[in-house]
Amino acid sequence: MGAFASILELNQGKNMSHQIPPEDAPGPTRPARLNPALQESLKRYWRTNLKIMMVLLAVWAIAGLGCGVLFADALNAYSLGGYPLGFWFAQQGSIIVFVLLILIYSLLLNRLDARHHAEMESLKQGDGEEQP
Repeated sequence: MGAFASILELNQGKNMSHQIPPEDAPGPTRPARLNPALQESLKRYWRTNLKIMMVLLAVWAIAGLGCGVLFADALNAYSLGGYPLGFWFAQQGSIIVFVLLILIYSLLLNRLDARHHAEMESLKQGDGEEQP
């Protein structure tokens, strides 16, 4: 308890308010203010990213839950490799669709990241100052 007691002694009676950063200072909880064009670019990036994720999650839900469980009886009228299609989707199809969706997501996000990077570079050159 010696180290803890010495810390308490050092801080006793001292005004610690000088260590609190001012309201407008950037920090881990308050990021630096960004210019409006940069903020709009970041919002557009995340909106597009969320749209891509929502569409791909909907496809996954339809393939995994819809084809494997809800529509299995209707799909069982058809067969794939000698197995009923509903059974095939429940066992393997939804996993294959999931892996394909991961590939599609990575390709779409690579394209989105390249477009976003080009936009950030043009904003940097247009402002004449470096942005994070």
